Amino acid sequence: MKKLIRVKKPSLLYCLLAAFLLGSSVWYLPPSIAYSETSGTTTITDPTFTQPTTETPSTEPATTGTSATGSTTTDSIATDSATGTTTDTTTETTAVETVTVESTVVKPTVSVNNPFNNQEFHNFKVNLSGTYTNTDPTIQNSNLVFSASEDINGAINEFSNSESNTSEWNITSTTGNEGTWSFTHTYSNEGPHKIVITIKDNTNTDNTSNTSSISFTISTRPYIYKSVIMIPGSPDKELNAEDLTSVPVNAQIKITLVDDKPMTELDSKVTSNNPINVLLMPISKTQSPVEISGDSTVAVNADPPAGKYAYDITFKPSKDLENNKTYLVYLDPSLSDDNNNLVFAKFFKFSTKTNTDWDDFDDNSSGKTSSNPHGHYNLNTNMCAACHSTHVNNPMQKLDPVKSQAEGGSYLVEYNDKLQQDASRNYCMACHDGTTNAPFISNIEKEYHHNNPAEYGDNASNTLKQPEACTSCHNPHLEWSSDNPNLLKDHYVYTHKEADRNKKGLSTLVVDSLDTACESCHDDYSIFNRTTYPDGFYKALQYAKTLTATGTIDSRKVDVNFDHTDKLAPTVTDYSLCLRCHNAEKATAKLVLSDIETYYTDQNSKHLFMLAGSQSMQDDGSKLNGTLPCAECHETHGSNNIKMLRDELGNLRITDPSKKFVSSGKTWDATNERNFCTKCHNGSTDIYGKTARALDITKSEGHDPSTDKGKQACSLCHGGASKSFIEAAHAPKTGTP
Repeated sequence: MKKLIRVKKPSLLYCLLAAFLLGSSVWYLPPSIAYSETSGTTTITDPTFTQPTTETPSTEPATTGTSATGSTTTDSIATDSATGTTTDTTTETTAVETVTVESTVVKPTVSVNNPFNNQEFHNFKVNLSGTYTNTDPTIQNSNLVFSASEDINGAINEFSNSESNTSEWNITSTTGNEGTWSFTHTYSNEGPHKIVITIKDNTNTDNTSNTSSISFTISTRPYIYKSVIMIPGSPDKELNAEDLTSVPVNAQIKITLVDDKPMTELDSKVTSNNPINVLLMPISKTQSPVEISGDSTVAVNADPPAGKYAYDITFKPSKDLENNKTYLVYLDPSLSDDNNNLVFAKFFKFSTKTNTDWDDFDDNSSGKTSSNPHGHYNLNTNMCAACHSTHVNNPMQKLDPVKSQAEGGSYLVEYNDKLQQDASRNYCMACHDGTTNAPFISNIEKEYHHNNPAEYGDNASNTLKQPEACTSCHNPHLEWSSDNPNLLKDHYVYTHKEADRNKKGLSTLVVDSLDTACESCHDDYSIFNRTTYPDGFYKALQYAKTLTATGTIDSRKVDVNFDHTDKLAPTVTDYSLCLRCHNAEKATAKLVLSDIETYYTDQNSKHLFMLAGSQSMQDDGSKLNGTLPCAECHETHGSNNIKMLRDELGNLRITDPSKKFVSSGKTWDATNERNFCTKCHNGSTDIYGKTARALDITKSEGHDPSTDKGKQACSLCHGGASKSFIEAAHAPKTGTP
């Protein structure tokens, strides 16, 4: 006869033993355990069983488990003692659920306790610290590895870990499963940082890592907020110093510094070591710059930027400056704040006026009717004769002294010999060579000038010809103003009325004289009368530099066929002086050799210095929010380097000859290219608040000059699809290792 023993309430000890044998990390009490003497089996039975879930943070499964529902059948044989016959009994079936329980690994955790989030630092060396926990007995504390990564727009880049950079990390175990960590690192750039701290078991291939992040800002170095030329008077006048001309010889120089903290030691530092350096630039190759003596004083600026501290440093020369000379001004880069954070230094140039008083600066109150340095044409037409002759058809020809006297061109005899000595000494240089009462043009004595090939055809050689006339960039007939002190070429922009649309082929209401000459539709010059036509205005071409450039990409009207069929093309108005020639239309028409505008408006360029988020200026105080000014790499009027490239790159004055760029030979090659690029990409040159990256030989064989690939041109990897230097310089791309 079958015996079935059912235990309704098993003992706690038995349940614990069963759980241990099953290898479960989660214990529970089964509702019943059945034992069959006939089959000799024991089963855990519960038709409604559901495994409990436990939400444990930072855990990962170590094994994969399954749950299955089946049945168990128990067969019994009954024997009749009287007859000796046997009979099968009814089979009893009980639902059975078999459970395999997952075992888990508890991840270690890490937290950042110091500094608090979004804290601002005033030193490049930043210390982070916090705590960690490790509650899993299978993970040894000695196998824990910490790492620090920077989150740059979602891209996580590890730059330090406790195994490779032991000097930056300090890991301490305080208890069996808790400890502290600290990480000290010297950052190379200012601005916002988001650092991700990761902890992981270095011996486990499973995902046993955890992270914690912290954001902070480094903004420590003082920067130049404003640079002006002070014109003594009642009251004093302040004009933007960058490339200012016609500066009075009694002028003073004022530079405004801004910092995040008070600069209480600035006055004593300035008194002991004058930080504003003024150099008189030479007019001959054999001369050297001459330092101008003077004294500097410090005053608290009454109108600092919000949340900042500002100080005015004013330099007064010990004697008047010289007429018609160019001066270079730069701030001593060793000047620092109270925490010894170095200032972001910059430099600029200005030139002094002639010894003839021809104007008040932008002042019409005195009754003066002209501020043109070349003459008061309305008052005396004889002023025109300074450059023009009424009776001589071609003043560039060698003139007979007797004939020229008879034709009223005697002044030409004096200049003509000089003009014929070197054809590049065009009309302007007859005066602007430093020998007469006109400002000397700096760098005009250098070997290379504007690189205009003799031909622009497909097979043309890069043979230098004489530079284009000065009037390609300048208009000598303009009035002087502080907005256009260099008389850069102007153009007339007029907005027509809607009723004028389609008249004479007019398809756009705004017409720029540089694109479409006004005379192509208008028979007289009445259109230039601002009283009659107030919707027109003059606009000068722009050649912005460090102090003023924004580099913003905007647009210009293009009329390629001169038929008023217009379209808009991207451009950078700040550099319109250069891009009005160096664009796609003129390059296609073989009027210029290179199209720079296309690269300068390339949104994928790695030379775009874009402001981040709510940032109103670069870390060095500049307003740049786009591509670099042309003048960062090129000289304007001449250079001893190919392509008129500067020898001193960056915003510091370089006195060490080994750190200057010097081109070799007469043609551009890979050696010149690498030499030029690495004068900035050296890990130390600051430009617009950023330090150009040095070449990392671990990233690419092309960065190692000891290899064959390392002797190739940078443009092979960074020149984009064209693999050209013109693209690598003006719109470089990320290279491939």
